[in-house]
Amino acid sequence: FQRIADARFIADGRIIVADGGLSVLREYDSDGTFVAQMGRRGSGPGEFQSLRDLWILPPDTIVAWDPRAARLTYFGGDRTPSRTITLEAASATVGVGRLDFLAGALRDGSFVIGAVALADGLGADSVSIEKIGENGEHLGRVAEMTGLIRARLAERVNGPIPFSPYPHVATYGDVVYHTNGAEPIVRAWSAAGERTIAFPPHDHDVESEWAAFAAKLERDNVQPFAPAVATAPRPERIPHLAGLLTDDAGRLWAKRYDPGTDAIWRGGGASVCCGCISTTASRTADRG
Repeated sequence: FQRIADARFIADGRIIVADGGLSVLREYDSDGTFVAQMGRRGSGPGEFQSLRDLWILPPDTIVAWDPRAARLTYFGGDRTPSRTITLEAASATVGVGRLDFLAGALRDGSFVIGAVALADGLGADSVSIEKIGENGEHLGRVAEMTGLIRARLAERVNGPIPFSPYPHVATYGDVVYHTNGAEPIVRAWSAAGERTIAFPPHDHDVESEWAAFAAKLERDNVQPFAPAVATAPRPERIPHLAGLLTDDAGRLWAKRYDPGTDAIWRGGGASVCCGCISTTASRTADRG
């Protein structure tokens, strides 16, 4: 693999892996044996300009999200592209920023896609969660929240500060769960309204966690950003949550934030952090 962007299980145990670096999907048996490869870099049917996220529609249809092309590609049981939905220009820009990450699908066939607007200099990104119909139409906004807190880390480079919260979204049935982890709160949205789920809070000492972070950064000699990151603004507090999942029984799982493993720049947040690093010159971004 060059850069794994996402991975999903099919109900029978097979595994689908999206390689964002090579712009291909690979299928493996439950024992890890390679079965098939799908897609390639390009703009044609079954090709990707940027491969970001996956979703599995029962029983075994793969849906892949290409944010650069604003396109959803379906691969059927024979693993050939069976359908492509290219979002109209209006639908592709309905969020606070351009649509960025696929969070999941709902029972009615619609998709939940997050849009991200990067903060300019010191500040928090803006994130909106949008509902997109199975034909690419915009069906409304589910929620808005803040994303990564970023600062100027080096010349012309913005990046997230250590221990920044970041957005998490999960779906099940007709419910969308969302949080940025800063508070021990998850909000559950459905067409019937929104409710709040509270998790036990936990407190971390910012000073001691920052000292451990700085020591590890120096020890690992992370380049080229280590000197700039070490002087980044310190957060007021450590986040509470670092991930959301739903299982096949409809249960919601929330991961407690561990500063030693979940912190940006200490190896955490890689699979859920949107627009981790951007250059102020080009305003390009990629998942961390």
